[in-house]
Amino acid sequence: MEWAGALVITAIAGFLRMWQLGRPHSFEFDETYYAKDAWSMLHFGYARDYVDKANDQILAGHTLHQWTSTPEMFVHPPLGKWIIALGEQTFGMTPFGWRISSAVIGTLMVLVMIRFTRRVTGSNLLGLVAGILMCCDGMQLVLSRLALLDIYVAFFILCAVHCMAADRDWGRDKMPEAYANLGPRPVDWGPPMWWRPWRLAAGVMWGCALACKWDALFALAGMCLLMWVWDTGARRKLGIRGAWWKAAFLDEFPALGYLVLLPLLIYVASWTGWLMHHQIYEANLSNTQYGPYWGDYIKHKPHGFFGQAVQALRSMWHYHHDVYNFHTKFLNTAHHTYQSDPQGWLILNRPVGIDAQL
Repeated sequence: MEWAGALVITAIAGFLRMWQLGRPHSFEFDETYYAKDAWSMLHFGYARDYVDKANDQILAGHTLHQWTSTPEMFVHPPLGKWIIALGEQTFGMTPFGWRISSAVIGTLMVLVMIRFTRRVTGSNLLGLVAGILMCCDGMQLVLSRLALLDIYVAFFILCAVHCMAADRDWGRDKMPEAYANLGPRPVDWGPPMWWRPWRLAAGVMWGCALACKWDALFALAGMCLLMWVWDTGARRKLGIRGAWWKAAFLDEFPALGYLVLLPLLIYVASWTGWLMHHQIYEANLSNTQYGPYWGDYIKHKPHGFFGQAVQALRSMWHYHHDVYNFHTKFLNTAHHTYQSDPQGWLILNRPVGIDAQL
């Protein structure tokens, strides 16, 4: 019965997000970047610049041969754009095609919210209420109907937090049994709990979130601290003294593999298209307005697979330096009509207008 209610609410959410998804027939807000980046990545493996008036040509149905020969200086990780590209591959380079992935992810996010709320509250009713609230939330609805990156990072963060909450419950169930099987011990540390399947799933979700936007890093840091509190509580419940530092050694140190190393590997893997075409970026973007020249090493052709890999990763590091400078220097001094300050985000004191259909 609990799943029936969740699926009904999810179906309603899907209808609201799919209804007339191709309207407006235009590039809205930053769709002009992400939808077009995804389309060029689909064809070349990396993002390319577009010719003048490419938006008009694409909306008129002329979706090919609108690229220049130079790469695009994109400033967010590529996974979200690859997901957008899945919709474009299936339904074409149309407003519906570049928005369908967001609609699917936004719909699934409602289902995850229902299950997450049920897990943390133990109430089916509260889970369904949470799903209804998200289903009708204006911001989540709008972001589910646009080819922007925010819905993807929000979805993966929610999935990651859900996995970490499931890991907390799994650990609390398994730890007393493992503790009872330890036998006599001179120092009471409690059992090592190194295999954590839900923590592994959380690491995958955090990696995907970071591969959509760097913003997920702040949520990851906060949840790691909360995880330490949970692990400490689980060991203290067994009567273990000094549980906070013993949890740090037995739980948080192994968690570096799950929640640091694994997300890092997934993040780097999401840049595979860039790494395979690093020479194009070295030739065109090594001396941008965001940072210094990347180094003389790009003047010499590397030898062998490992030489290529080292140079590609080195250039990727410098590219990240340029992107970081773009966010921290250029954007911090830029002003635009739709900007808002972070302290007002929770109350939406500065709504952003996307489009109005009269």
